[in-house]
Amino acid sequence: NSLVSTTVGPKSQGQAQGANQGMQSVARIVGPFIAAWAYQYWRGLPYSFGAILMLFGLIVVYYFMKQEKNNKLSQVELN
Repeated sequence: NSLVSTTVGPKSQGQAQGANQGMQSVARIVGPFIAAWAYQYWRGLPYSFGAILMLFGLIVVYYFMKQEKNNKLSQVELN
């Protein structure tokens, strides 16, 4: 949530937080159905899928943190 709130401007805070909460709600509804469907084919599939999603999330966070760091460095150089 803090990553979402720091990436948007002050006027867009509510809209960003609302969209974030909406997507989390959809994931909480749809996720168990997908996991149950995957479990019937192979018991390890939901766990493997979860691991892949976590890895994807880590890559996205790393990318944004690196981009943020580069933005801060460029602002320091300009001053």
